[in-house]
Amino acid sequence: VFLKDSPENKSQDVRHRNKLRLSFKDFLKKCSDALHKNKSLISSDQKEYQRELERNYHSVRDKLLPYISSNLATLKTKHHRRGNKESPSKHKSSGSSKT
Repeated sequence: VFLKDSPENKSQDVRHRNKLRLSFKDFLKKCSDALHKNKSLISSDQKEYQRELERNYHSVRDKLLPYISSNLATLKTKHHRRGNKESPSKHKSSGSSKT
């Protein structure tokens, strides 16, 4: 609901939607990183649990991607034009590689 574009694109609304999109994107990246780390640490009796975590991650990612990838080029351009001091690598897409 919050990420759907509305006809009344108020600049403050757009800014908040962009911030939410970036937060979801960052969340997915952290989840992906955690899955990779967990996979390297688990024992053989936890492999099915790992597969379930990965299936659930892919499900959530697939549901969020249409919202966070819309206007993504615009988001990055606006985000960096504002003089954001965060590293661009912090906002790399996690959707490009499967876990």
